Amino acid sequence: MMKIKLFYNKEPYQNIVTRQEHGADVWNDLPNNINDSSFYKILNALGIEYEWSNDPKDSIVVADIGSLQHNTQQFEDTIQFIANRYNKAIIFSSQEPWQKDVIDRILEYYPNIFLSDTHMPLKGNKIYHERYIPFPSFIPSIVNIEQNIIVKWPDLDFKQNMYLFNCLMFNWRPDKHLLRTILRYLKLEEPQHLTTFRLPETVTDNHKNRLKTLLKDAPNQKIIDIAIDGLKTFPNQEPPKDIEVFLQPYNRTFDETFRVWPKYFMDTSVFSLVCESFSGTLDQSGPYISEKSLYPLLNGHPMLAFAEKDFHSYLQEYGFELHNEIFDYSFDSKESPVDRALHLLTQFQNTDWGILEEKINPYNSITRQICRHNQYMLNNRSSKLWKTLEQNMKTNLQRYLDL
Repeated sequence: MMKIKLFYNKEPYQNIVTRQEHGADVWNDLPNNINDSSFYKILNALGIEYEWSNDPKDSIVVADIGSLQHNTQQFEDTIQFIANRYNKAIIFSSQEPWQKDVIDRILEYYPNIFLSDTHMPLKGNKIYHERYIPFPSFIPSIVNIEQNIIVKWPDLDFKQNMYLFNCLMFNWRPDKHLLRTILRYLKLEEPQHLTTFRLPETVTDNHKNRLKTLLKDAPNQKIIDIAIDGLKTFPNQEPPKDIEVFLQPYNRTFDETFRVWPKYFMDTSVFSLVCESFSGTLDQSGPYISEKSLYPLLNGHPMLAFAEKDFHSYLQEYGFELHNEIFDYSFDSKESPVDRALHLLTQFQNTDWGILEEKINPYNSITRQICRHNQYMLNNRSSKLWKTLEQNMKTNLQRYLDL
């Protein structure tokens, strides 16, 4: 691919939609860098060359809407604004996945609009729609110092652990509530794990309905009862106050551009149990991977995810190795979220921590070798991961240019 041209409206590097006018919610649109786009920063991380043009007819038009919610009028208005103004354009988010019904509706209604969200592309170069060009932006973003302040711990403490796993579930979502339900159902609660969890401040019918959608294939009524009752009775679980990480001089904790987790979580647990965000993946794309999974991978901590169907299978496609020596991944291909959660967690009901630690903790253990391989995937720009990501992006841009 020749050097591409990116369109700019007012100034190179600036987004063509703004927070003030269109509601674009781009994380690196900051007070000292107003209207900054994340798209060119991802190209920088991938090593893809580009130049700028103020002619939309000879360049790629990208509107970075960030986390602008798809169920808002601003989302609809912004897409209509871009579709009316340009012959063709990419509506891009490096932060959010969109659900299939949203993708179908927008692509059908606007024949000049391409959609690029954070889902992984389908395996085997399959294409769902010629104008749907997903890209897993969180992967290059998590190690991109242009987009984040990233604290990566170089020395995890593989010694005697206090917990079997850590499981961080801030900000209520129905998938997190389901995993919390199965933890109670299987009696895998404290003190066996270090969990953070919060209920909504006010539980509404919307919360209940979203949860019931995930529970529709539950194998028994007890699971449903625990889940619904848990909307009232699950305790909020906060991290110990004395392990917060601060960045002086701002006393700043974790946010969208400050990627840090207290080292304590990984030092005191055998592995990280991730509750990855469910994004409505059906047949349009692969799953969605966020910082929730990438942060333990980056830090070299064994990771297992409760995620959408075939999540771990897709990780392998990008060069990551799985921990078959300690985990049973047969749950990964199950259709029902309840079944996946049950089969994922059942394997730990009778786990002997001592035997598990003996297998994991030595420096030359298979587990730690796999952790180092996965760190290599993320950190070495010549790895299969980065070559695959670069090709994903080039393929997407070429499809835009060809149509």
